[in-house]
Amino acid sequence: MASTDASSSTSNQMPEAGTVDMKLEVVTLPVSIKRLILAVDDIDAARADLVSRGAEVSELFHLAGGPVPGPDPQGRSYQTYASFSDPDGNAWLLQEIKTRLPGRTWDD
Repeated sequence: MASTDASSSTSNQMPEAGTVDMKLEVVTLPVSIKRLILAVDDIDAARADLVSRGAEVSELFHLAGGPVPGPDPQGRSYQTYASFSDPDGNAWLLQEIKTRLPGRTWDD
C-alpha cells in the first residue's frame, strides 16, 4: 500500500479569498415566523388570485391608528393591505407597492 504526503497535494489547499462560487439555493422559513409580507403591484389582482385558489383572504384595509376597512384613500404605496393565514398558521400580509421609496428598488 503506497502512501501520499498530503501536504504536497494541491487538493487540500484553500482557494484564495473571493474565488469560491457560492449560491443561495434554499431558504427555510420556520413555522414560528408569525408575519410574512408579500409585496404586490396590484393588490386587487393578488387577492383575487389567492381567493380563486381557496385561500380565505381579508378584505382590503389600510392603517390609520389601526386597521381601517378599504384601500388607502390617497392610493399611496405601502399603505394598503390584505391578510391571510397558511395551513401552518403563519400570518401573511399582502402589501401594495406601486412606487418604491428611494433606495428600495429592485434592479431588473
